[in-house]
Amino acid sequence: MLVLTATVQRLMGVITTRPLEALALRWGHGRQALARGHFLLLLLTVLVAFFLVPAAIFDSLEETWSFLDAFYFCFISLCTIGLGDYVPGEQRGQRLRPLYKVSVKLGAVGQVLPSPVLIRQPQPPRAHRAVAGGAQHIAESLEVI
Repeated sequence: MLVLTATVQRLMGVITTRPLEALALRWGHGRQALARGHFLLLLLTVLVAFFLVPAAIFDSLEETWSFLDAFYFCFISLCTIGLGDYVPGEQRGQRLRPLYKVSVKLGAVGQVLPSPVLIRQPQPPRAHRAVAGGAQHIAESLEVI
């Protein structure tokens, strides 16, 4: 887990910071506008990679599931709710059923493990910390009086 955390932290600069700085220099747009566009691009990528593509695969493999059922299963599994109302590989007579069940479980674990690593705690800007520190100093000095 430590190696995974270190790897993701190193990749975050390559995936987020450097592209935004390069685009800001090249196009001259504000960093905030580029950050919004980058967020939308990452959101679309996650939606496609973790919800739409797996849902299409489950839709084709599970005979009794519709695409909406498969999308629902992906959402419930990735949110770690896991209600159990849809379980892949439970149909009798499926080809390579044991291999299919193991690969589904490994895929779910592989998608959920990096999620806590990708969440960063927001840091207040330096100016905000300085103002907050100054306000605290003023409040302390008023208490002395």
